[in-house]
Amino acid sequence: MPGTRASLWRFLPVLLVLLAACGRRGPPLAPQRIMPEAPILFPLRQQEGQLEVRWQAPRLDNRGAPGDLRLRKAILEMRVVDLGALAAAAREEARRPPDPEPEPDPEPEPDPETIASDEASGSSRDDPTTTPEDAPDDVTPEGEDVAAEEESLPVVAAVDRAEEDLPTAEGIDRQTQEPPVEVIPLGEQREGAAEAAPEASEPGPEPSALPPGAPASAESEPELQLPGAAADEPESDEDAPPEPQALSLDLEGIEFEVLAELDPGAPGEVLVHEIPLEPGWVGRRIEILVRYESGAGPTDESETVAFHVTPPLPMPSGLVAEVAEHRVAVQWEDTREDLDPFRIADPQFELLRRVAGGSLERVGRSLGPGLSDRQVAWDQEVCYQARVLLVGNEEGWTLGEAPPAGPPDAGTPPEPAELDGQEPDEVREPLPVRVPPTGSGAVSAGELSEPLCVVPRDTFPPPPPGDVRAIRLPEHTEISWRAPPDGGVSGYHVYRLGEEGIPPTRLNEAPVTGRVFLDAAPNPEETHEYAVTALDGADPPNESALSAPVTVVPRR
Repeated sequence: MPGTRASLWRFLPVLLVLLAACGRRGPPLAPQRIMPEAPILFPLRQQEGQLEVRWQAPRLDNRGAPGDLRLRKAILEMRVVDLGALAAAAREEARRPPDPEPEPDPEPEPDPETIASDEASGSSRDDPTTTPEDAPDDVTPEGEDVAAEEESLPVVAAVDRAEEDLPTAEGIDRQTQEPPVEVIPLGEQREGAAEAAPEASEPGPEPSALPPGAPASAESEPELQLPGAAADEPESDEDAPPEPQALSLDLEGIEFEVLAELDPGAPGEVLVHEIPLEPGWVGRRIEILVRYESGAGPTDESETVAFHVTPPLPMPSGLVAEVAEHRVAVQWEDTREDLDPFRIADPQFELLRRVAGGSLERVGRSLGPGLSDRQVAWDQEVCYQARVLLVGNEEGWTLGEAPPAGPPDAGTPPEPAELDGQEPDEVREPLPVRVPPTGSGAVSAGELSEPLCVVPRDTFPPPPPGDVRAIRLPEHTEISWRAPPDGGVSGYHVYRLGEEGIPPTRLNEAPVTGRVFLDAAPNPEETHEYAVTALDGADPPNESALSAPVTVVPRR
């Protein structure tokens, strides 16, 4: 038992600490508010006079877990931005001259009576050694003894010592030196400065020409310029006028307005709402966001999506179809030149098809007036329609400004107009304005063209088989070959070739599905040639050309 008691005494401090901490409470934690996540808003689409808004309802809460979201309603908010007005305001602000800097207030002129009283008292307001008025009489200002010594020393002596210290260059005319300095006592500096001020403004004597070999200053040496030197110098790029930098639109201050309050839908459901486009929205920027009301409170707003409303896009016309091997090539007239300058991106084309009365499905998009359908439905009616698309991008676009009207001949400068003594207005350079991007998913779709219906017929034979071989055996001849690389073969025909001018003889009645054939009736003492053709799955099947012939000689 002594060992057990020693162990208990060893753990006694730990037990005391645990008992002391038992029952204590830490700071209260704020309860976590569980609410739905923000909805997801998809890019906008303009089609048939409507603006289509699609979004996904919240499917998780803010902890990333599914639960009872208690969605009540979806709220759409929208703002319409006038691009033209904002661009004009940005250009006006850029062309506005800067405000002039305020001129400093002139210094007040000294009062003659104050100057006279200072001179009478033997002090000067500008002299730093003057004793302040508020200083006590028994305190001597710092530096007074030094000022007294300077008054007792003759100033001309200092000037003479300075002239003696300066070396005199040999051959320099004395007339080029400064005139002698007139010595004025310190007490009379105020009157002397006032009398000498007009004399200092008078020009001094002209300096004489320097003798040969004397150093000349940059001001006295004239600049030499050779005839034609300016014309021979190449023009630098720095002298060229800089290109105007695109301005940016400021969208701050334009408030969102509630557009609609809609049914919330089920969690995670994709909802669609169509907004009729108004004529005044053409060329303007539409920005939309969506948020939700739930039992736990409002959700965060979705990301804002933008769109630039375009006018009705031109409808393609003149569709023609050409049936080719494994594809149907559809072409139409290019109408992109008729587009309005307000557009969200470079125009594209979209081709759609409807097979055997089904629904429209997209074939693809094209940067030019033509596209090929490679999923051909042979012997079935297929109808094609095309339309113009404007697809948004991530770079945005530039809203240009029309340059000022100039003379018919751009190379001849215009004559200055007479404005009754007024100066002609300066020609303003056009300033482009950069419009924020709309995103790669924004689409403006034009009207579908008239349908073009065709029935493609498969009249294109497959390529012939390759690597045909023939082996003579005692009882028959074995012919083998390799399938064509393109595939799509339903069978083969095997031919024995005769003399020139005689048609080949087909050895099989039904198409051969394999790639080996046995000719059991050849004359073993004669030489024979064989060839093979391929058949596709058309009805009736198309037969390829004969393969390269192979020759079998009699056995010796």
